[in-house]
Amino acid sequence: MQSDSNKPNLVLFYSNFEKIYPKFTHSLQKSCPNISANELKLCALIRLNLSSKEIGQLLNITQDSVNKARYRLRKKLGLKLKEDIFTTLLSI
Repeated sequence: MQSDSNKPNLVLFYSNFEKIYPKFTHSLQKSCPNISANELKLCALIRLNLSSKEIGQLLNITQDSVNKARYRLRKKLGLKLKEDIFTTLLSI
């Protein structure tokens, strides 16, 4: 469960991310229309090259949960086994 003190920080983070990368979310939704809000947030964190451990700490979930979410995201984005999700998100 996410602490209340962490939640405003994440809202501010995503707001600032949108200001710095204004086309990222739109481009990602265009290439993958069925992407969820949580997956968009995960993409933003991956785009900043955060590790699964760091993402888990920010979102208050286990590293294993982050890895499973990354795996599902890779499938949804249609990435092949050798394709790097970070590199793919950098190009969006």
